[in-house]
Amino acid sequence: MRHYKRFLILFPGIIFGLSFNATILNAEEVEVYKIGAILPLTGPGAVFGEEDKRGIILAVEDINSKGGINGKKIEVIFEDSKTDPKEAVTIFNKFLAFSIPPVILSELSSVGMALKPLIEENKIVMFIIAAHPDLTKEGGYVFRMLPTASNQTERLARLASEELKLKNIAILYINDDLGDALRKSFINSFKNLKGRIRAVEAFDKEGVDFRPQITKIIAKKPQAIFVAGYGKALGIVIKQIREMGYEGLLLGTPEIPFPEVLSIAGKSAEETIIVDVLIDENNPKVKKFIEKFKRRFKKEPTLAAYLVYDMSQMVAAAIKKKGYTSEGIREGLLMTRRFPGLTGRLDVLSNGDVNFRLGLKVIKGGKAVPLVDVKKRVR
Repeated sequence: MRHYKRFLILFPGIIFGLSFNATILNAEEVEVYKIGAILPLTGPGAVFGEEDKRGIILAVEDINSKGGINGKKIEVIFEDSKTDPKEAVTIFNKFLAFSIPPVILSELSSVGMALKPLIEENKIVMFIIAAHPDLTKEGGYVFRMLPTASNQTERLARLASEELKLKNIAILYINDDLGDALRKSFINSFKNLKGRIRAVEAFDKEGVDFRPQITKIIAKKPQAIFVAGYGKALGIVIKQIREMGYEGLLLGTPEIPFPEVLSIAGKSAEETIIVDVLIDENNPKVKKFIEKFKRRFKKEPTLAAYLVYDMSQMVAAAIKKKGYTSEGIREGLLMTRRFPGLTGRLDVLSNGDVNFRLGLKVIKGGKAVPLVDVKKRVR
C-alpha cells in the first residue's frame, strides 16, 4: 500500500480516499470537517502512533455518533511519519498542495520540532503529544498534550534528591529530540538540587546492543540511573542494565509502561520508578473508555490513547465553539478551561500547554502502580 494514500474515518468500517478542494476552510460550504493526523505508524515510534490512531478512531466515532459538530461529521486523514522528521515535513508539504486542514494531530518531539516552523508560517494549528520544552515557545499555533520534559524531570529530581536522598545519578538517553530534552532538563533540575551527574551516555533508537554505554555508566558507580527513551530500544536498555549486574535504582518517564517496553524488559523493569500522568480509573467515563477500547482492540489502552482521545474531543469542542478555521480552533483551544477529559479536568495555558496532574508510579508485577513507601526504594 502506498504511503501517501489517505485514510479517512467517517464512521466505523468505512474508509474513503482524500479529496480536498480550494474551499476546504469555508465552514459554511464543507460537508465534513477534515482533521489531519501525522503519526509514527511505523518505525520505533509506532508504539505511540498505533495507539494514537486507535484513540482517534474511538473519539471520532463517539463524536459522529452524537451528530458530529454542528451537524457535520469529522473525517481524519491519517499519514505515517515513519518516526522520521523529514518524512513528516514531506507529508505537511503534500497537505499544503491540497488546501491543508486547519488542524493537525501529531506525536513525537522530533516530528514536532521539524514541523513547528511550517506550522507557524502557515498558521495551521498543531496539537501534539510531545515533551520538548521549545515546542510551545515563540509561536501561537502549537498546542501540547503532554507534560513538558522540564515538568517530568523536575518531579523525578525532587524525588531523587529530597525524598530518596540520592547524591549522584547517571543518565542513559535516546539520541533524538525527546531524549536530548529529557537529558538537559534532568541535569538542570538535579544540579539545582545540589546533585551530581556521574555519567551521561546516549543510545540509538534503532540499536540492539547498548553494553558499551552501560559499561561506562556502571563504572562510575551511580546511586541511580535515569533512563530516557521509548520503544524497543528502551526495553533492551533496561534489560541489559540488569543483565550487566547493576543493582541500583532506575528512574524513568511515562514511556516505560508501554507494553512493547515491558514485554522486552521483563522482570528487569520491576521496581523502576517513573513520573506519569495520573488517570482515575474509577471515573465512570474512564471505565467506559477502557471497556470500549478493550472490546474494539482486544487490549488495554496506554497513555497515548487517553491523551489523543482528549485531544480529539478538545479540538471538536473548539470547532463547535469558534468555527472550522485555524484561527477559530486556536481561539477555541485557548479558551479551554476545566475540560472534562479522561486525563482529568484540563486547562489550556496561554502558551498552548495543557495542565496535567503528574504523579509517581513504580513498575510492579509488569504494571505501573502508584508509588508508596518511597524510603524503601533505594537498593
